[in-house]
Amino acid sequence: MKISSSPPSLFASSLSFSICVKTLCGRSFFLSLKKVPFERHFREADVICNSTQLLFKKYQLELDDPFSKKLWSFMRTVVTKIKTRAALPVNLEDLETVANIGTARLSLPNFQRSSSWFRKNGQCVDNIKPGPSTIPHAGRGAFAVRPLRHGSVISPMPMLHIPDKNVFTINNPIQFHHDTETYYHDFDPDPNVYSSNATTHQLLLNYCYGHINSSAVFFTYAPGVNYINHASSGKHQKANAFVRWIKTQSPLSKYHQSHWLQNTVRFLKRQPKVGLMMELVALRDINAGEEILMDYGADWDRSYTQHVQTWNHVSSRTNAYVPAFILNRDSNSTILTVPEQKINPYPPNIQTFCFYSFDEGPINLDAKWNETARELSLRDVISENRSVSELKKMSFNWIESDGLYDNYDDNFFACKILLRSAVDTNGQEIHTLYNVLLYHQSYDDGAKIPQSVEDTRARVVSEVPRRAIRFVDKEYTSDMHNRKSFRHLISFPDGIFPKKWMDLK
Repeated sequence: MKISSSPPSLFASSLSFSICVKTLCGRSFFLSLKKVPFERHFREADVICNSTQLLFKKYQLELDDPFSKKLWSFMRTVVTKIKTRAALPVNLEDLETVANIGTARLSLPNFQRSSSWFRKNGQCVDNIKPGPSTIPHAGRGAFAVRPLRHGSVISPMPMLHIPDKNVFTINNPIQFHHDTETYYHDFDPDPNVYSSNATTHQLLLNYCYGHINSSAVFFTYAPGVNYINHASSGKHQKANAFVRWIKTQSPLSKYHQSHWLQNTVRFLKRQPKVGLMMELVALRDINAGEEILMDYGADWDRSYTQHVQTWNHVSSRTNAYVPAFILNRDSNSTILTVPEQKINPYPPNIQTFCFYSFDEGPINLDAKWNETARELSLRDVISENRSVSELKKMSFNWIESDGLYDNYDDNFFACKILLRSAVDTNGQEIHTLYNVLLYHQSYDDGAKIPQSVEDTRARVVSEVPRRAIRFVDKEYTSDMHNRKSFRHLISFPDGIFPKKWMDLK
């Protein structure tokens, strides 16, 4: 089991938090919503709308004609992708608008607002920005963008209510054994530290607010607020901000259902929408560039102190773990090939992924191919020492298309680096290009290469530039999946947590 040499604190996982929300919590959540389109679905809808409008013009069909409307209704039903169909306008008359602004903008009728509307209904949320924390081992933190006066609101905090904090419990979590590079279910916890049940909690628990005597927890999704680190008033890095329920004079107070504070947790369970608002307030004058710190509470402080005291260092071999984002900092570094990695392997948690569009990667025109030879296995490719010219004859061309690096859903795939070559592109500069074995398994399919790599069908892609290759943590290898990593709620400030919510006393 991999354990880092320094204790993974709550605030040391800011990067993991963003990955969790975007990839695990956000991406999976929106993927589960069948009628919520992604960017690619809006692009597909734009093509359908523009083609339909050209078709109607060709046959002189008016958009307001009853036959045209029935035809459009039928055309929508034959679109097999549910998310693409959801991106299409219901009203045929909207096709002319789509031609000017696209289906994505059409779906947001209030995309633009006046400055007077913002003054009446909105509140500034750009007072803080993320950056490397000044606290050792804290990872990233939140910093003031501009001077903030004592008592001023730094940021509003809409709160998502989660009536049962047990939803964050993970029983028998999957672990990655770094020495053997295998996955296993953790049934045997350390009896000196943990109970007889091998359990842990999801990382998101660290970013929720709650009370030790309540089953309810609350997560804020305000921009940047979750980067704020802990500093108790008893330490030399003192808190300079605190949270409170939003004041009635705030333009956002109309979104705060204050009567919820007088109801029970059972009442919260019945509420289908967000209805609580807090705000982050400056405890004193804060300078521009100063790190924002708040007190997570005495219970959190005691638990973290105990966690640090009981933390065990691990063997030097397990310490070979290096987070993928560290390796990705040097975007010009040389990527090792499969043979080179046998001599000088990457850390066991690391694998390589490539940006590639299967729609934009035609086979090399000079290649002698047949349909059965296009998809190859790793054993087929590296069973012989193949030259660059040989691999090029059996490969697909890499092409840089619009939006390639923005679409992790369709364009980000596990790969093995086969060959590296230097290419003189303009007579003055040498570029390094790679031939890779690309697995048709996207980032959303688990960010992993199948265990039996030799038996997996894949595609050889040639002339892949360094900028298209990334390092990725294998599943369950990052600190956020370590069962012994620190997990604890942020405590509400004393005196503001409703007594009726304390259902565990």
